[in-house]
Amino acid sequence: METTDRADLFHTLRTAQDADALLALASQQTAADLDALEAYVEAQLAAAATASTAPDESANGETTADESAALTERLAVLRQARAFQTLSAVEQALLAFTTARGPADIMALVGRTPDDLLDALEQRATELVQAAEGEEADDLRRRRDDLRGWRTTETAAHARLAGVDEAALVERLIAWIQQPDWDASQAFLAQHAADLLGDAADAALTLLLMVNAGNDDVQLHHNLLAACRAQGIDAAYAQLYKQNRFAQYFSTPLGEAVLGFASADSDEAARHLLHDEPLLLTADARTLLALLVEEEYVDEAARPQVLRRQSLWDEAWRARAGRAGTGRGRCARACVRRRTRAGVGACGDLGPVRLRRERGPRPRRPRRRPQRRSQ
Repeated sequence: METTDRADLFHTLRTAQDADALLALASQQTAADLDALEAYVEAQLAAAATASTAPDESANGETTADESAALTERLAVLRQARAFQTLSAVEQALLAFTTARGPADIMALVGRTPDDLLDALEQRATELVQAAEGEEADDLRRRRDDLRGWRTTETAAHARLAGVDEAALVERLIAWIQQPDWDASQAFLAQHAADLLGDAADAALTLLLMVNAGNDDVQLHHNLLAACRAQGIDAAYAQLYKQNRFAQYFSTPLGEAVLGFASADSDEAARHLLHDEPLLLTADARTLLALLVEEEYVDEAARPQVLRRQSLWDEAWRARAGRAGTGRGRCARACVRRRTRAGVGACGDLGPVRLRRERGPRPRRPRRRPQRRSQ
């Protein structure tokens, strides 16, 4: 390998963002070039380990000590990628099957794998189940059941799309997913309800999810569509707005402190928190305590405890301020009430409550696969 080529490959290895990038590197180079790259990396790591001060790459192309651990990890992943490529397609699928972290990984495997290969995988999985014992057999059986379940789901989704312009429906679903904010999303769904609330759209979104397993936007909209079909658009979006308000209010340091105070094991522990946590004895903290009840963020069983914590807060506030209340507390509550999905309250301590969202990457479209024959 030429020195320039080696340096380029070394740079690619060092700057790889994830395992997919390293897999691409392994697939695009010859075995000889990859052998030379591994040898070069090992030499750099050895030099960094033996030198009292590792050389800086900007000066002579070698790694610094701070990068050695990351480079070692990348080298290990590169070697795994090379070993993975020597496996047959069935062995690759079997490895993905046995290392899946849960049903979502099995779903993604089914979504990206052709039917004939899934047939072979299911046969191999059955053989593994029969050969295993105890917990290992139970684990493999669960994985195989997930595999079969998602294959059944996929087949049923294709059947529901028979005679439908799937490409146009998928494009409309993607347009809904990529609306700039939740108001626009709700309006778009209401405008296209005849198309998007039907069985075909549900099937198309299921297939879209299966090939976009890591896309949070697709997963969220899959859940949202199911809620809209079951409850109606207005009710489902009202619940979404409520959940988003909760996340906005209670994911801040102030919100987390309030939740900790409300859920403390005892009133005595709650009093200690009021004494030790400066954020708690503020008007905005009292506002959030009230919202837990008023917005029904707690169930009926927890409601009495939250009301007691409100009383504890009021006692502590009066003890510190020497009076029953302040206009500031009332202002804070009114401030929260005036907030809109894109607005900011006048008081400001709670920060802006925004439901506007950045659009994620455009979902990959599911490839069309032939219908499976019924057995």
